[in-house]
Amino acid sequence: MKDYVEGFEKHSARIISCKIKLKDEYRQIIQVYAPTTSYDDNDTDILYDDLENAIYQKKCKQFIIMGDLNAKIGIKENNEDNEWIGPHGIGERNESGERLLDFVSANRMYITTHFFSKTPHTILDMAFTW
Repeated sequence: MKDYVEGFEKHSARIISCKIKLKDEYRQIIQVYAPTTSYDDNDTDILYDDLENAIYQKKCKQFIIMGDLNAKIGIKENNEDNEWIGPHGIGERNESGERLLDFVSANRMYITTHFFSKTPHTILDMAFTW
């Protein structure tokens, strides 16, 4: 893997990225730790601005955002015409989840965990890691 890593960059105290080169194209992996709901909304605004800058300043065609976004997307609602999330959500959406979905749809991304069904074992793992 080290032969493919082009470098790391700290974008903020909550965002770091790794740029890798595979088959003559660059890809970016972005690690995020979002503020919890106990923080001021301004902190979340700053995080999403920093995240958008991290994504677009590198001009990579493909990127993965991972980490703790402190958001619950929940189950896709029946009347929701939203291609950014799949049919396999769990629980109820919270305000941070709404905010994340706004960001995802504005930037044409996907919540990939919602496109795969979950086994009882997976759900139990998720409960202890959230």
